[in-house]
Amino acid sequence: MNGHYPLYVAYEDYATGVVNVLLTASYDGGATWSAPVRVNDNTAPVDEFQPNLTTGEDGTVSVAFYDRRLACPAAGTAEARAAGLALDTANPKHPGAPYGAADYCVNTSAQFYGPTLDPLGHNIRLSAHSFDPQLDAPVEGSDTFIGDYFGNTIGGGTAYTTSVTTYDDGTNPGHLQQQQVTAVAVPRH
Repeated sequence: MNGHYPLYVAYEDYATGVVNVLLTASYDGGATWSAPVRVNDNTAPVDEFQPNLTTGEDGTVSVAFYDRRLACPAAGTAEARAAGLALDTANPKHPGAPYGAADYCVNTSAQFYGPTLDPLGHNIRLSAHSFDPQLDAPVEGSDTFIGDYFGNTIGGGTAYTTSVTTYDDGTNPGHLQQQQVTAVAVPRH
């Protein structure tokens, strides 16, 4: 654009008391930057974190991120069993288990933009199921360490994302951190 490659930066911001994902761009080699835009479009104040940014050949910008806007599954449901919530009993914020807890269980979402950061639709949920980030944390005693195994790329009109989950879809009875791979069509601009 105008003799320069656009530069994009997605980052976490805690200024509102919860973590939001912000995005900014420079079209002059980094001399100036656009006003940041909030990537996550949730209305309730919950954490959205660990942004992963990529661009497509046509200039589409994709920001994938971990998303806590959905409450954890309710007690006694198949979703709660598969999410392993009954195993999470050591968290002082949710004694017993985090059934129905807000701002706790995690999903993966993405937002797409045109090259000048015009949003292409709204956030898209990429994960089919919420998961409990406390299960199988790779760093013992950590404060919810989700591995940094997060991939995001665009090719041939499709966005591919790899992210972490501990959900048991029938192949993960130990609720270990596993990679989930999603593919969605890139919105047109």
